[in-house]
Amino acid sequence: MNHIKHSINRLISADELSRMSSEEIVGHIALNMYHSDFSSIRENIGALPEVLRDILLLIDFDTELSMNGIVGFLENTSGCYLNETIKALGNIQQTKDQAIMISIKEVLEEHGICTEKLRGNMNHLTVNQVSYSSKTHGDDIRHVLMLVEKEAEQLYLYRDDEDLFDALFQYVEINQDELIKDIKRIV
Repeated sequence: MNHIKHSINRLISADELSRMSSEEIVGHIALNMYHSDFSSIRENIGALPEVLRDILLLIDFDTELSMNGIVGFLENTSGCYLNETIKALGNIQQTKDQAIMISIKEVLEEHGICTEKLRGNMNHLTVNQVSYSSKTHGDDIRHVLMLVEKEAEQLYLYRDDEDLFDALFQYVEINQDELIKDIKRIV
């Protein structure tokens, strides 16, 4: 736990938080969260204050969705936090996206697929190995992933009516004092 405390303080201290706007806080975390020094934070995301956890989860969600699509998100380590990501979307009032992700989760559950299984299939690949979902997961799962991709076409990334980061900035601004108190309490 001491390592996590130290890492949180190095990622963003309470003093830094008190001097930054919500946009600066999110930007600062986004620029630094993928450094290897902070891997323990992401590995212990459940132990973090809720606002910090939500920021990390939603940056991760957006990054994976932008780079690899919904299937990439679900297959990657980020997908193991599907429930937490759904909750974070609700916390920032992204109710359309929360409902879409719940629907995606239900499609997976209806077909007996969990993100851990998808991640496990990916772990069998070698580094830099190129593969297709039918080869990696089998034809049955590939069909389900096609249904998931269809649902994901409705997410914020493909709409003009809502912006995830505008909602996240507003959420951080509203909860900034709480985040500062939580960070001070932890470190």
